[in-house]
Amino acid sequence: DGILGYGFFSQFVVEFDYAAQRARLFAPETYVAPRKAVMIPITFRGKSPLVEITLEGATGESVKTWVEIDTGSFESLGLKGAFLDEHRLVLANAPKRPLFGLAIGGETSGYRTRLAAATLGPFRLSRPVTSATTSGDAGSGDVAGVLGGEALNRFKVIVDYSRKQLLLIPNRGLRRPSEY
Repeated sequence: DGILGYGFFSQFVVEFDYAAQRARLFAPETYVAPRKAVMIPITFRGKSPLVEITLEGATGESVKTWVEIDTGSFESLGLKGAFLDEHRLVLANAPKRPLFGLAIGGETSGYRTRLAAATLGPFRLSRPVTSATTSGDAGSGDVAGVLGGEALNRFKVIVDYSRKQLLLIPNRGLRRPSEY
């Protein structure tokens, strides 16, 4: 019926437990992070929470870049096609499935493929399905796209806006292949 975003979540430490299918809110001033949580720094661009990630292509080339955290996205990675092309992360003959959609700015198009890996902190996600947008690539030039729920659901995800950190606790799905 609506979307909860930065205006709401930034008031809390937010825990997304994908395995239990629940979200919990905590007061930042009293929250104590679990000892087993791995901390990833968050950088904010306006209201957009960004994390650094390393993307690896089919021939072993890799690049560090920024992605926006999007816990509500069904995608694993939603990246700009121009970014993938610039860094030669997808081979010309790689399997690609066409994608078409609608966004706030109008119609979009692109393709779905797989990268060799995506590394977030110490966690390596093998062969994540990646949606590449080839039309309407807007936004900041140094932000490659979004890290979505299909990748994040391998963790209990804790977003602590007040301390500018993403806390990850892997669950049993960490090694599960990307589905979308």
